[in-house]
Amino acid sequence: MIYRAAFAGSVLVFLATGYGSAAASSVNCAKLAAQMHRSNIPGVAVAIFSPGRVESVFCSAASKALAQDSVFEAASLSKPVFAFGVLRLVQDHRLDLDRPLSEYLDRPYKHQHNPFRRGTADVTTEPRFAKITARMVLSHTSGLPNWSHHGPLTFLSDPGEKWSYSGEGYVYLQRVVEAITGQSADKFLEEAVLLPLGMTHSSFTWQAAFSGHATPGHSAAGAPASIDRFSRPVVSSTLYTTLGDYSRFLMQMFQPPADSPFLVEERSEVPVRADLNLYWGLGLAIEQARSNSYFHWGANPGFQSFFLCQPATGRGILFFTNSDNGLDLVNSLVHAAVPGSHPALGFPMLHPKD
Repeated sequence: MIYRAAFAGSVLVFLATGYGSAAASSVNCAKLAAQMHRSNIPGVAVAIFSPGRVESVFCSAASKALAQDSVFEAASLSKPVFAFGVLRLVQDHRLDLDRPLSEYLDRPYKHQHNPFRRGTADVTTEPRFAKITARMVLSHTSGLPNWSHHGPLTFLSDPGEKWSYSGEGYVYLQRVVEAITGQSADKFLEEAVLLPLGMTHSSFTWQAAFSGHATPGHSAAGAPASIDRFSRPVVSSTLYTTLGDYSRFLMQMFQPPADSPFLVEERSEVPVRADLNLYWGLGLAIEQARSNSYFHWGANPGFQSFFLCQPATGRGILFFTNSDNGLDLVNSLVHAAVPGSHPALGFPMLHPKD
């Protein structure tokens, strides 16, 4: 079956295959089956990018098969989509990457102890907040922790001092973007990113239309769990999307128009692990090599996901799983789709069980 979608003046073609298909693919469900069984992964939806085409493969051991319209929690794959929207604001001269974010707010930042639910909050008075910029947030050098664990927000290091992954930084930048645009983050991203790219089955908040297509998550032991229905957008984590929609987003790396925010990516690189050739740009991890690879991963309870794109060769891989063990597939899927050495795949955050 062939799915066609208009994209950037061209036609994006999805070649859908799966168990029993005779279509040639660098990713084979039969070969993945043993690894999926060992890791209690009920299903994986994979997009394989090669020059001129995108191939979709759906491998499922569960009774409900995955398909093009299956909706997943993208988890931290939300972050690159938000970063794309932020860089649009930079291009429109509405946001300066190096201006302190506090200067865009008319009052001190009110930090929600749990950004996913209404509840306790504290007003930040720490002077170091006046040093945090959008560049620092997108490159994870804000000095803020990943999460405050439902308490007051504190610093792990001074802003700009070193790399440290931070969801809290993204939430802070979210509040600034909402102040600049006068819109909630989900509405801004819908208008600035999702709809322009044809991502019509995606949203940063739960939509009633997702009900018949939502994929249930699974614990590490394989126990099913309902998908979270986020009513409040949290740009670090709450994107709902399909394999086809997120593929359209990643195509912006392979076929960037002249004004694509992805063209800004290589202008800001922060060292993360030099021994792994790992750096961080404005929203994306960068594996430096003769042909740079750009990647990100995601992990919400019951869902794990990953992509790696190599624009210079036109090759890449994207996958969504409905499992807490989904990142177990990173090495096998990347090496099947993007041959070569990938030392950055040894980064500990890609192996949360180790």
